[in-house]
Amino acid sequence: SAKANLRNPEYWFINGITYSARGIYSPSFRLNSCSVFDSNGSSIFPTKNSPNNTKLLLGYISSKLLKFILKNYCGHTIASEVDELKELPIDFYYKNNYLLIEIIDTIIKNQKSNPRYDYASHEQIEIDKLVYEAYGLNTDDVLEVENWYARRYPKLSAAQKANLRAL
Repeated sequence: SAKANLRNPEYWFINGITYSARGIYSPSFRLNSCSVFDSNGSSIFPTKNSPNNTKLLLGYISSKLLKFILKNYCGHTIASEVDELKELPIDFYYKNNYLLIEIIDTIIKNQKSNPRYDYASHEQIEIDKLVYEAYGLNTDDVLEVENWYARRYPKLSAAQKANLRAL
């Protein structure tokens, strides 16, 4: 008789991050549903699993800077491979990490009440500022990342700028 090959049951029902591994905007990250997943359920779990570590990791890997590093130095395609994501330099010891967690909490709250909430024109800007600061980027470095992002993702960049002008 055929048997199911259940993978990684030790990670089922715990906080983590899931992401789209393929596509023009890949990777895009979100909190997992804390449920069972299979081989196509790309997931990331912080080494020290806690809700705050998961949110902190989500904030960092969702930033423009880490996407810039991923797409320019780790992988160059529309795919996001596990080994490429493992290469991302993430600083869990930044002094303002509590602010990053607060911003992620705000996004979660807003998206629960409005699934189409536009965090990209609001909290994403703050996340990117904090991550730029955490990595010590100067104005020229920030401009390089922002210009790369605008070239790589023109629709996202244009929408964000249009929403900022409307505020």
